[in-house]
Amino acid sequence: MSKGCRMSIIRLCHVFKKLCVKIVDPTTMGELKKEVAICLVLLEQGFPPSFFDIMTHLLVHLVEELELCGLVHMRWMYPIERYLKILKGFVWNKARLEGSMVEGYALKEALGFCTQYIHDFTTTRR
Repeated sequence: MSKGCRMSIIRLCHVFKKLCVKIVDPTTMGELKKEVAICLVLLEQGFPPSFFDIMTHLLVHLVEELELCGLVHMRWMYPIERYLKILKGFVWNKARLEGSMVEGYALKEALGFCTQYIHDFTTTRR
């Protein structure tokens, strides 16, 4: 990979790092907007046009959302989506989705408590 492509990806990582901080300085929003624009231009120089779709343009709007809505980690859906994937994995009966999820969750919790009990019991007996 050429040095220009590597540098553009590194700058993109820095932009995402600045977007996901827990404390945002409102005076740096203008700098962040400029950094996003420069990062997109560098990406356009190093990658083919087929690389760009609506998701690369989303970067421009993420900075605006940071200004309007506040911190990203307060409204990030990734942990919820990840937990929903775990619940969907518990579905055995397609006719009763919710019941399967509840049963699978209860089974997982019960196994976790039993494992913890056995571990505590064996470590205190030594």
